[in-house]
Amino acid sequence: MYDKSPIGRLFVPGKVIQIRRGLPIERLVFIEVQEHIRHVRAMLDFLYPGASDNLRRGADWHDLGKRFLSYGYSQALRSVIGKKRKALTSRECQAKDFWGHLADGEVSPAEAFCAFKRFVRKDGSGELTSHVKIWPHRDNPDHPNEVTRYDYQIDPPFGFHAADVEAADLPTDLPDAGRRYVLDLIHLHHSFQADKLVEAAAEHGEGIIHDLYRLMVCDHFGSGWAEHVTQTLEYGDLIARGSSMRFAEFELIAQGDVRQVKRDEPHVHGQITLLHNGQTLALDVHYFVFDFHLDGA
Repeated sequence: MYDKSPIGRLFVPGKVIQIRRGLPIERLVFIEVQEHIRHVRAMLDFLYPGASDNLRRGADWHDLGKRFLSYGYSQALRSVIGKKRKALTSRECQAKDFWGHLADGEVSPAEAFCAFKRFVRKDGSGELTSHVKIWPHRDNPDHPNEVTRYDYQIDPPFGFHAADVEAADLPTDLPDAGRRYVLDLIHLHHSFQADKLVEAAAEHGEGIIHDLYRLMVCDHFGSGWAEHVTQTLEYGDLIARGSSMRFAEFELIAQGDVRQVKRDEPHVHGQITLLHNGQTLALDVHYFVFDFHLDGA
């Protein structure tokens, strides 16, 4: 049976979560790429214990492309870690690290945060870069000019991560048919183009459509419950989840409160126990939190 839990040396934020208290963003939470992958894999094993090896591979590799940094973030990271370590931002080093083959070099969460700050703010000033967009909302009919909330769109530190993965990025010992199957799962989990779905089904059979559905379900739950943990422990205003979350044919119910297992900032370890059909899952969420003030005003 296929089983893999990749661990990396080069910290890349796979999820960037805004912690708001009132109108401004007060803090940013980073969930590392492979930590998010572990959440998705945990959901797959919990909800679909009979998943095929190829679907398990798809879950473990679906965000491999997030390790291929965008040009803007790569430049920002190079300015933080210096010329001697700039190779660590390359596609080759990031791929080696994802597969556990990088023997030397490290990028810390703090360095990744410093790079992200440079990614969203121009050096030497508080001026925002083109990677940040802010939309004010005026929802109070009695005070139509009053800003009631802001939407902040901050670009991720990677590009079109699902589309950027190539067959050469996957292990060479995987049979060609299996490599193409997993590659299609990776490409399609963020694409909903009917022609591409039909082409994938024509090559692999209808089973890939069912596997894609399962992968997207697990990705949704993995992301949603991880954000619930971080917003709860950081007292954010964006806690949109109650004690349960329903998606597709599943409803996952939280048993008890979110628990803070350990806090040694910037690292925080939270945990939540989820219930479905009499079975429980203790979902551990490791994240890194940093002060980051952004006010649309």
